[in-house]
Amino acid sequence: MKKKWTILNEEKIYSTSIFSLNRQECQLRNGKIMPAYYVMNFPNWIHVLPLTAQKEIIMVKQYRQGTQDWFLEFPGGSFDSKDKDPKVSGQRELLEETGYKSNQWEEIMCIYPNPAFQTNKLYIYMAFDCLKTQEPQLEPFEELELKVLSFEELECLSKEGKINHALMLSSLFLSLSKIKDYFDSL
Repeated sequence: MKKKWTILNEEKIYSTSIFSLNRQECQLRNGKIMPAYYVMNFPNWIHVLPLTAQKEIIMVKQYRQGTQDWFLEFPGGSFDSKDKDPKVSGQRELLEETGYKSNQWEEIMCIYPNPAFQTNKLYIYMAFDCLKTQEPQLEPFEELELKVLSFEELECLSKEGKINHALMLSSLFLSLSKIKDYFDSL
């Protein structure tokens, strides 16, 4: 295994409710000193790909202020500080954002959204046989619309570039064969 960089000094220079920014002084493997490397600390994230027995995929259209645009996304979000299990975060986010529940969950993969300067992980889960049990319970500053799609609609939207959020495309790509297998089994 290759040797990691050595952190010689680290200072938190900014902190908000959703991330913090640290400045590190690092010694590289070749001995050179990098005086300032910036690392963003986020909580871990979760994506849930919810599937129904009617061969539907539950998604949300959500406004993102960073780009000032709307994105078609899978339900998900940040872990609560009390959540130790990604599935618990996924169950909560699915119910809050869509009103759907599932008793059958499968972890697909855990990936790093941007390992160059972010510390967090993205957990990708599938939820099978989802049923609507309540109306969505959105957070006060959350704006989203529920979208129920067929697999064909999802494929078409992704091929047309209408699903253009890189993390959503990663989650879809990693789950594609399982989605097809599930729908073929119905």
